[in-house]
Amino acid sequence: MTSLLEQNLHLCIPPIRPYKKDELELSEMVVSLEDSMIRVKDRNWSQDEWRFLTFVNLLQDTAKSYKLPNVEFILNMYEGVYRDKNQRFAYTAKPNSGQILIPDAHSQETRNKLLAVKNTDRPFCAKMKRAVFVGSDTGTRRLNGWTMRSLVSHAYKDSSKIYSKLSSLDNDAAKRFDERISLAPICRQAMDVGHQLNFQVILNIDGNSTSWERLLWAMASNSLCVYVKPFDGEAMCSWYYPLLEMTGVVPMIEYDRLEQFMENDFSSDYWQQKIRDQKAFAEYVSSLDTQTKFLAMVLNKYAEVNK
Repeated sequence: MTSLLEQNLHLCIPPIRPYKKDELELSEMVVSLEDSMIRVKDRNWSQDEWRFLTFVNLLQDTAKSYKLPNVEFILNMYEGVYRDKNQRFAYTAKPNSGQILIPDAHSQETRNKLLAVKNTDRPFCAKMKRAVFVGSDTGTRRLNGWTMRSLVSHAYKDSSKIYSKLSSLDNDAAKRFDERISLAPICRQAMDVGHQLNFQVILNIDGNSTSWERLLWAMASNSLCVYVKPFDGEAMCSWYYPLLEMTGVVPMIEYDRLEQFMENDFSSDYWQQKIRDQKAFAEYVSSLDTQTKFLAMVLNKYAEVNK
């Protein structure tokens, strides 16, 4: 798996377009890279300074191993790029948007979680045959108020196979659902990673963008990670998603077919190999070596187009 990913890392770089000035939106800035030194040339009034510092740290780590070109680009540090715009460097965006996606600001936290999972996880045979998701009620709100996370939690509130709960609700939750449902059965306190590792299947459900940490720590575990397929037009992607699509390493299941999917015997050779492949995938894309190599590839490709 690792050699396959290494050979196809270039697939994560979209077609590069010439740099064009554009109106800066929330958490966006124009960044100039000169002799491996970063300079902010322009910025929107609203900024996430912590995310910018994590980007600078990644850039500095990259410069330790690779010669970086002199380039200028727009950097988006928001949850994602949701509309068609001139090309940006960003953490997440709509599929086929043409945005240049880079490792996200949670990368170090993700590596810490992967290490904790590796040190504390239990064997697959010791896990209960249920699927789990516990997380906040974030994500695209459909016209009737549902997010995918709330929809899954409500659909399976009485299920013996799917355990899905919302750990936090927006203040307008009762108004959104217009008292059509009781919120209590689909809510609970947050569940830490260690408790979720008791389940054979860990569900990944997109929130406001992709699940930056959850997808990778779930893949790194001895459980099977399953991606609940977003509705058409609601999907977002991170930098490594072309590799997810190429390998098919994570099953993508429609929300209303989850109980049927749970009828599989996940102890079979097929699914156990899938779990091993997921672990190798998570280790590869979350490693600092991979991320610095990829960022150097992206910057040099961008520089070629913008000579």
